[in-house]
Amino acid sequence: MMTKPVERLKPLIWVIWVHRTFCVGNLKGVGRIYQQIFVDTYSKVVHCKLYITKALITKADLLNNRVLPFYGWC
Repeated sequence: MMTKPVERLKPLIWVIWVHRTFCVGNLKGVGRIYQQIFVDTYSKVVHCKLYITKALITKADLLNNRVLPFYGWC
């Protein structure tokens, strides 16, 4: 039986910013803890913040409070 070859992901050279959310653990009485991470692949700068929710507002919070002021865009 033939199997499909594994599709390899090619790096996207035009993407210079990456924004991801990871569950980093649980705290008793609090619940899940999520890490929002923003990576500037061109200058190799990382911004990170922990949250207790995975809502979209946390992404906006990270961008507005950490990333944009760092680059002087606020």
